[in-house]
Amino acid sequence: MPNTAGSSGRSGVVNIVWQLVFLLLWIVRWLLLGRLVIEMVRVFARTWRPVGASAVAMELLYTATDPPVRLFRRLIPTVRLGGVGFDLSIMVLLIVVQILLSVVSRLALASL
Repeated sequence: MPNTAGSSGRSGVVNIVWQLVFLLLWIVRWLLLGRLVIEMVRVFARTWRPVGASAVAMELLYTATDPPVRLFRRLIPTVRLGGVGFDLSIMVLLIVVQILLSVVSRLALASL
């Protein structure tokens, strides 16, 4: 029988790395969904201003999601329909993160 003890340890480490990447992407997805909800609330309730803990949570959410959202806003122009502009950057970013989650999960399973 071939000795697989050395390769087993290596594949275990690789699997842990893929699982950590998956966890990071999963957290990013939930942060982006939270940001999307907050932006929708701000569109429909223009006078709403967060105070206290919600303001702190919103600031943390925006701080964590701003860099990738700004990048996608530079790459994807706002879609104009009449006098209304639709920012599709967050939706496209969510789709990209979802695709990456799928790829990473398959790589994690393949490394077992």
